[in-house]
Amino acid sequence: AFSVGDWVGGFLPTWFGDSLNVSAVSAQAYAWAIGVSGVLVIVAVIPRLMLKRNKLPFEQQSAFAPISYAREHPGMLTKLLLPMFITSIGAGLIMPFMNIFFSNVHKQPDPVIGTMFAWGSLAMGVGLILAPAFADRYGKIKVVVYSQAISIPFLVLLGFSPVFGLSALAYFVRLTLMNMSSPVYQTFVMEQVDSESRAMVASLNSMVHSFGRAFSPVVSGWMQVNYGFGPPFMGTIILYILAIGMYYAFFLRGKKKKIRA
Repeated sequence: AFSVGDWVGGFLPTWFGDSLNVSAVSAQAYAWAIGVSGVLVIVAVIPRLMLKRNKLPFEQQSAFAPISYAREHPGMLTKLLLPMFITSIGAGLIMPFMNIFFSNVHKQPDPVIGTMFAWGSLAMGVGLILAPAFADRYGKIKVVVYSQAISIPFLVLLGFSPVFGLSALAYFVRLTLMNMSSPVYQTFVMEQVDSESRAMVASLNSMVHSFGRAFSPVVSGWMQVNYGFGPPFMGTIILYILAIGMYYAFFLRGKKKKIRA
């Protein structure tokens, strides 16, 4: 679905530009393209409104459960969430701007970028398919560390290659590797906590991931305006390396106690 949406979305401004006799990169063409996306989002809300929620008994509900768990297990919770927080900050520096990057730096039109993103969604799917097999064979945390470490050179190539073909290839490989590690680490996190605490840890995990991406795009936008895409990419690379080092230090280096990997 993402692949089809990315592909069609890349052509929408061109189609509306031709229909309205305006440029494909005009505000009017983009407004109509975004309007179509908005209508589809509204339609998608309808079946969600029909879902029924299973309510917990009142005695099992606690608005402060995440805070209680954090107070009782600060060390483990920090180890599990901090690397993901650092990674989310790094991702927020560049990932929301990949269409602008390929448009401004490599001078690619919207149909090409949309097609790239469609293939990128398929690359993500490949990573998701491969992840369980690698996790079963090598261990979950090793897959996380190694796949993210291998993605770093491709991130460098993506951000600093002057050749569009090499940058596009690096984009696909990096997407595959990073999305191979994400669900594996989510499973790893759930295995490290008690079953009663998993729902709360999952909510904290989601909150940390969202919070990391909340402010870094603002910083990245300022960097792009003043210095171009080089500093955001360097910031992402540094943060990713830092997060990989945390994964390794927390869960792999000198393990004295066995973790469920």
